[in-house]
Amino acid sequence: MKIVKVKNFKKINKFDCVLVSFPSRKNFTNLLLASIIEEIKPELLCRFVFTDLPVTIISNKEFYPPSIDFYYKKINNNKFLFVIGNYKPKEPELYKKIYNIIKKGEEIFFLNEYSREEGDVLFFRKEFRKPKIALSVFKDKTKEINNALIKGFPHFLFDFMEKDKKNITFLFFNSEGNFLYAIDVLADLFGEKTDYSKIKQLFKTLKKEEKKIRYIG
Repeated sequence: MKIVKVKNFKKINKFDCVLVSFPSRKNFTNLLLASIIEEIKPELLCRFVFTDLPVTIISNKEFYPPSIDFYYKKINNNKFLFVIGNYKPKEPELYKKIYNIIKKGEEIFFLNEYSREEGDVLFFRKEFRKPKIALSVFKDKTKEINNALIKGFPHFLFDFMEKDKKNITFLFFNSEGNFLYAIDVLADLFGEKTDYSKIKQLFKTLKKEEKKIRYIG
């Protein structure tokens, strides 16, 4: 694995909020987070490039090795780190490297998906300390979690966060539900003024044309 970092990577050593998305069955949350990254243009801080894997990501007719990217942006005086991967590691030592970066966050959010006919988003949270950022979007919606018995989520990563008493939130978005609502949920978390008009117009157009979205890379 090759790790690429920008020059000021070490200077940005603390985050108010970290959002993490890995590939899932329909890649709903990767599409969600990638769309937001495209809209708000954060700074790329670091990239894990898996050059030793026999896997290739195809994007815009170009071929790339799998990677996990770490983006940074300050929004309304809060420092946000966005972590998005087109590859989900299996080795504990790789998750340890990922955790060494995301543990710099006060609040850690993991984006995931579920598939049902009803509902838009489920909130699960483990809180060790009073949050420093506004979390009104989660009011009266969260269910407490005591372990990481969550399909596709490595239990040892949960153990790392629990040991360090990190506030953890799992957001499960309905992959059969409203994508624009999912955008609004995260926009409320950011307190960002942008209306994500480009993203919303894209999905309104695609909905009219009755096309399905598939995110690659």
